[in-house]
This record gives sequence, C-alpha cells and structure tokens, in this order.
Amino acid sequence: MRFNRLPVLWLVALGVAGWMLSQTPFAAAEQALRGLGPDQWLVWLAVNAGIALAGASRWHLFTRCLGVSVTLNQLLKIRQAGLAVSFLTPGPQFGGEPLQVYWLHRRYRAPLPTALLALGLDRLYEFAVNLLLLAAGVFLLARSPLAAIADWQAVGVGLIGALSSIAVAGRFLLGKPGRFTQALQSLFRRWRQHSLLRAVIGDSHDPAWDWRALLGQRRLMVQALLWSLLGWAALLAELWLLLDWVVAPQGVWNFLLVLVAMRLAFLLPLPGGVGSLEMAMFWVFQYLHAAPGAALALIALMRVRDAVFVAAGLGCMAWLGGWRAAKSGQA
Repeated sequence: MRFNRLPVLWLVALGVAGWMLSQTPFAAAEQALRGLGPDQWLVWLAVNAGIALAGASRWHLFTRCLGVSVTLNQLLKIRQAGLAVSFLTPGPQFGGEPLQVYWLHRRYRAPLPTALLALGLDRLYEFAVNLLLLAAGVFLLARSPLAAIADWQAVGVGLIGALSSIAVAGRFLLGKPGRFTQALQSLFRRWRQHSLLRAVIGDSHDPAWDWRALLGQRRLMVQALLWSLLGWAALLAELWLLLDWVVAPQGVWNFLLVLVAMRLAFLLPLPGGVGSLEMAMFWVFQYLHAAPGAALALIALMRVRDAVFVAAGLGCMAWLGGWRAAKSGQA
C-alpha cells in the first residue's frame, strides 16, 4: 500500500505530543525526579517493563494460537507504537489498532483476517478485565469509609452495564459464529473492490474461523487472564511506589481511591487523559487533606513516564519502517 498519508500521522502525533508536554509541570517534575535514587529508577523501569511485557505476552498467546509467525519482541514493538498513537488520540483506550493490524499484516505476512482476530481478541480481553477490576474497586469503595465521597454505586452500575454488553457480544459470537463470519466475508469482499484497500488486503482469504474452537480453549484463556492479572499487579506496584515517593496519604482505602479516580479519568475522551487526570488527582488529594505539592509531584512523575512511553512508541513506529517501508510492504 502506498501509505503516503503516514507523514500526516507523524505530524499530528508529534503535535499532540508537544501539546501534552506543554501541560506537564516540569518544575514539580524536576524536583520529584531529583529525589529519586538510582535504585528507585531501576525499580520504576523494571515495573513499567513488566506492564509492557505482560500486555505483549497476552497478544502473543493469541497470535501463536492462530499460527502467526511473530516473536514476542516484534509484537512488543508493534504494541508500543500503537499505544503511542492511542495515547495521543481522543480516548487513550483505542486509536492505534488499525496501524497495529497493518504492521502485523504487511511486515510479518499475517493474513489480514487473522491479524484482525488476534488483535480484536487481545483488546477485548484487556478491556473486559480492566472494566471488571475497576468495577470491583468501585464496589469496594462503596462499602468503605470513603463511601460518601461519591455515588460509587451509580459508577459501578455503569461499569457493569459495559461489561454486560461485552458478555452479550461474546455470547453471540460463541452461539452464532456463522453470522459474524458472513458479515466479515461481506466486508472483505467490499474492501477488495476498493483500489486503495485492495493493496493492504493483498492475497488475504475470506475469514473462516471456528470461534467456538478458539474461544473454547480454556488453557489459552486462563493464560491470557494470568498475563492480564500480572500486568495489573505491576500497575498497582508502580502506583504504590509513586505514592510512597511523593509522600501521599497511606492506607489501603486511600490507595484504592487514587487508583479508581485515576482509571476513571483515563476513560474520558481526552488525549492521554490530559486535564482529566490532573483534576481527578487534585480532587482526591484535597479530599484526603494531602499537601497540594504531593498531587503535583505525582502528576509530574506520571507525565514524565507517559512522555517516555510516547517517545519510545514513536521510536518503534520509526523502526517499523515509516512510510518508506510501507510503500514497498517491507521493513
């Protein structure tokens, strides 16, 4: 595919990244970072590497099951590049998936239907587990000493509604996979009639997946769940470390409140949660009667981490070949 629009993507991504950096409190970040020793830097790096590896490993499970010849290291680079795009688009949960599918298809010769299925399963699994754990945290807060801070039951009902929608969709796929396959076949036939999309699809065949056989592999699903839980464990460990470093109020309920507020802020349709995260953290720290400087230091550390991840993702995007490699379909 002659992907000559990719330079525009780079300009937009770099522009939004620059805007995000302009909102970062660098003075507070510098003060917070100066207080970290070499051992703390190493632990912070290791924990974030664990988060990234857990997500890539779950995706690797699905690609191996579908017969895609791609290594964990290669998937990690594709994932980081896609996450950088997702982070810089409205709603940091999604955005870079089309490019991830494109790179998996063009660079590693995965049939387009297979690439779509592998990534779709991974994102659906990740989103469902994230919502489930977030809903659990909300319902715990509803029965905690911090119950009066918000209408946690209403928030929990909304999350359960989203989870129910995912469950209904999964039940439909398991119960009537033929209808979904027919819809995809119709979609791919239309794509082949488009001059630009035909170059992307190439010789990909119509999807003919056995949804029941794939999703019925309990061992695969349990392994995917374990990788998701390991990723969450690393995420919780990072937040616990950051709160300890900025001398935030201690305690399990305080930690849970910060976690839930942070995750809910990232669900809002704002690039990288810029603005929503800051408001949520200042609100929580004010409620907990913590020093404003602690909230500012926490935000600064998180934004520095985000900036590093975005820069790494853009670097992975360049490694994947940019638009020059895309023109030839090679890397």
